[in-house]
Amino acid sequence: MFAWACLKGAEAFFGDYTGPLHFVTIACRRFSCAVDGGAAFDVQQVQSHARQALHGFNYLGMVEVAYYGNIGLAPGVRGALCFHVHAIVWGVSAHRLNRALAAVDAREQSLLPGVRPTDRRSLTVNRLPGKLLYMLKSPSKEYRVYPMRGEFTDQETGEITVGPTGKWRQLKQRLRFGGLVAARSALVDRYLDRLAFAGGAGISLLNRIRCAALRPLRAYQKSRCRLRRSLR
Repeated sequence: MFAWACLKGAEAFFGDYTGPLHFVTIACRRFSCAVDGGAAFDVQQVQSHARQALHGFNYLGMVEVAYYGNIGLAPGVRGALCFHVHAIVWGVSAHRLNRALAAVDAREQSLLPGVRPTDRRSLTVNRLPGKLLYMLKSPSKEYRVYPMRGEFTDQETGEITVGPTGKWRQLKQRLRFGGLVAARSALVDRYLDRLAFAGGAGISLLNRIRCAALRPLRAYQKSRCRLRRSLR
C-alpha cells in the first residue's frame, strides 16, 4: 500500500516538473553494525545525518539496509549491516548538490576503503517510478567486497610485482538464507512510513503519501472502535 501511495503521490506531484532531479545515496561507515546489532540499531541517527547533509534542499528520503557477507565488524561475527539513505532531490543544480555531498565525503568514511560515502546521479521524471520502487524494496542482494590488485614497476630495478592498489570492488549476488535472516531481522517492527523522511517541499509530498497509505488502516481502526462501543 505504501508503494502504491508513493507512486501515485509522486505522479501527481511531479506531473509537470521539468527542473533538475537527482538520485542521492549516503552510506557512512559509522552507520554500520554487526549482524547481531541490526534490530537494536537507531535509524533516526541515519535520518538526522541525512537531514543535515541535505539541509535547504527539497527531498524525499528512505533508510535502507544492505548486507555485506564477507565483512566483520565484531570479533568472531561474520557479516555486517550498512544502514544507508537513498533520496530523491529536486530543485537544485548538480553543482550545488555536489558541493553539499563533498562536505560529507570530507568528514565521513565509507564501509569500503577508498570509496566515497555519497553518490549523486541525474534523474529524469520518466525514471522516477523505478527509483522510488528501488528505495522501497526489501533487502534482496548480498554484497561482497574484494581488494583490487594491480601491477607495480620498481623504478630502480624494473621489477614488476602484483599487489593491492588500495581500491576495492563490490560484487553482489542473490541474498542467501543466512544473509536474508540477518538483513530482514534488522527491519522487524520498522515501517516504511517511519523509515521515510523528507525536507523542504518533500515534507508535503511525504504527508500526502502517508495519508493515502494509512487511510485503510485508519478506517479499519475506526470500525473496530465502533464495534467495541456497540458491544458494551
